[in-house]
Amino acid sequence: MLRLSIIMSTVQVYRSIFRSIFALLIILSVGALMACSTIKVAYSKADRILFRYMDEYLDLTTTQKEFLKPELQFRLDEHRREELPRFIELLDKVDEYGQDGLSETETGKILDLIVELYAATTRKTVAVVAPVLAQLNSEQIEYLSRKLDTANRRYHAKYLVFSEDYRKSRRAKQIFRRLKRWTGTLTIAQERLVTRLSDAIPNTYEDWYDYRIRQQQEILSMLRESAPSDRLERFLNRWWVEQDDISPQLGNKIEKTWDIISDMIVMIDRSLTPRQRDRVLRRVNDINRQFRSLVN
Repeated sequence: MLRLSIIMSTVQVYRSIFRSIFALLIILSVGALMACSTIKVAYSKADRILFRYMDEYLDLTTTQKEFLKPELQFRLDEHRREELPRFIELLDKVDEYGQDGLSETETGKILDLIVELYAATTRKTVAVVAPVLAQLNSEQIEYLSRKLDTANRRYHAKYLVFSEDYRKSRRAKQIFRRLKRWTGTLTIAQERLVTRLSDAIPNTYEDWYDYRIRQQQEILSMLRESAPSDRLERFLNRWWVEQDDISPQLGNKIEKTWDIISDMIVMIDRSLTPRQRDRVLRRVNDINRQFRSLVN
């Protein structure tokens, strides 16, 4: 189940699904970072971005801020030492495999590694977020509830009020825009390929919305009951890593979507012109170079 979350955050098709306090950990994930044009700047400010985002949703007290700032700085330093080198290894593999085209096996290895890295980053970042959630007072919990309600209304207005045909068209356009950042202009055949595969992705907007609401209500209930930090941490990991409590219907759609996206990666890679492949690999190497400068 986790695989879809990673790929969706990477291509940002379902980006707005995750706009809640519990998406904060995504800032330190490979998907969010690789979507940025200036990796080094974004990475170096990740702790401050995360801090501001948490303050926006939680209205942190002075004491909480004093506790959180050094914790986030420590987490970023830890990520730089322990996890960033593995991101660099991932990009080395992408470059190696991409030279002569990605096979299905190579694509699977890359995606599995992204999943593994995301899970590790998520768990460690949740361990920083959970103690802050456990410190919230009743006014902050209700403040968070109102912020989540606002975010849910935005999600509903953005995704659930439109027809299926419109949503498919918008999704394809989003994928086009993001692909073009890597490849440059797409050929007509490539656009048709992306459209066909994008249209085959099942509609999960309503399913994710129901899941989102259910999870939010559960953790708000836990916060109102003054649940301890370790319990909150376990819940957030079940939500953001295992996702073992989604409905069977959504689970089936996720599996189908995963297969389609895997196929899309392989088929687009096979369709790349030499110029497009060179452009993609140059961008991969540029990201890799920025990551390496952060490690040294």
